[in-house]
Amino acid sequence: RIGVRRHGANRALQKRGFLEIQPPGVAALIVQYPLRFERHEADRARLDRVDGEKAVDLVNGHQHAPEFLAVNPSGAVPALEIDGVILVQSGAIIEYLLEVHGNGRLKPAAGTDAARRFTYWLHYTEGSAMTPLLLKLVFSQLPKRSPLLIRGVVKAVADRVQQSFIDPQIVSHINYWEAELGRSEWFAGDEFSAADIMMSFPLEAAGSRVPFGPDKPRIAAYLK
Repeated sequence: RIGVRRHGANRALQKRGFLEIQPPGVAALIVQYPLRFERHEADRARLDRVDGEKAVDLVNGHQHAPEFLAVNPSGAVPALEIDGVILVQSGAIIEYLLEVHGNGRLKPAAGTDAARRFTYWLHYTEGSAMTPLLLKLVFSQLPKRSPLLIRGVVKAVADRVQQSFIDPQIVSHINYWEAELGRSEWFAGDEFSAADIMMSFPLEAAGSRVPFGPDKPRIAAYLK
């Protein structure tokens, strides 16, 4: 039973989140996976076992170690082994947990407008929101990882790409989130759902890369 522990959870998620979904034998793992995110300079994630813990340093490629590749050959996190099934991709993991262990919780009723919004936000998170945030991370790291001789040139190029291409995309997403949170308290409607668990990560990640200003009161309130 393998997953990813993310530290420093949004307090709203801690109060309303996945703590209710705890299959026997993997309760600690399920609580840790969606709720906690750890922000280090190296953007580290942790590979957890129910009976122990092993750090996985994503920047230094530890996700490509044989032990992890045996679980997820793509070398990507998160990964979860549960009920004899190995799952990868955050959205797929959450959908499985809701379907098998959710008992109708954290998901709107089928056929409703909230259900359609739920599906949209569940997939929007990694399909759209995370792309510019990951690009921001990569381009911010490029100068630090470049040879000293060309570091200045690499920094100039990386800064230009971020300013002209990546940052405007992130700002566009942030404006979209602020507007959507004006429609309802949560992304899929008036009730907290697993879509909010998914969306908590890009909101927190965006805030760390392009800090929210006072003109984003709904996002600020959402993250409290």
